[in-house]
Amino acid sequence: AMTFRVDDNGTILVDSLGFESNDVRMEVRPGRGEVVLTDDGGATVELADTTIELPNEEVTITGVAGVVRCDSIDPLKILDLQELSFAKATYGDLHWGPGNIGFPLDENGTFALARCEGDFLGGTLRMEPTEFNLFAKEITFSFTLALDKVVGERLVEVVPGFKGELKGLLAGRIPLSDRDGDWNYLDGGHLELEAVPEGRLSYPADGLLTEGMDPQSSNYKRSRLVELALQDLKVKKLRFEFL
Repeated sequence: AMTFRVDDNGTILVDSLGFESNDVRMEVRPGRGEVVLTDDGGATVELADTTIELPNEEVTITGVAGVVRCDSIDPLKILDLQELSFAKATYGDLHWGPGNIGFPLDENGTFALARCEGDFLGGTLRMEPTEFNLFAKEITFSFTLALDKVVGERLVEVVPGFKGELKGLLAGRIPLSDRDGDWNYLDGGHLELEAVPEGRLSYPADGLLTEGMDPQSSNYKRSRLVELALQDLKVKKLRFEFL
């Protein structure tokens, strides 16, 4: 569905636009959206301060801007790589951006994501190139996230239940897919602490290992030393596995 107006120059001004295919729904609300039809059956779409929502995926993208040149409207076809910028993408408590996205779209509905990257937790988050068919009976999203120089202090702030502090930079790759209707890791993934700068881990470990132990026992003394070490620990190697 689309709501629009036409100005005195014949330019189409889009107020809102909605798509739905199976369980995938997208809502587009341009701050300013202009569509100019071309004589060869194509169009030029200019977006500014646009919000894109995928309600079923709980994803909101704000500040989308750029120009998309369509080679054809029916069928919708975009042969050349088009690039848009965005201010922020939000999923739950996670925020990503500013960033950029680049893509073409063929006449069969194959959307090829060639570039998608932006700022994330002090570093960068990039989606490796992937593609999916907009006109498929069931749309499956499969892609790999590549993270680089993510700041440890900011990462642990969004990890549920983690009460400690982590200093250092992390990098890694996380393959994801909603193939079975729920998001899952594909063939595992990982985040690993980089060698420079030196990593440090601080965790409020009092009682973590010694709770209920006899303070006079040898096991208590050994466990207490581990608890104290966890409160200020130099880390040379740390790897998170996603299985």
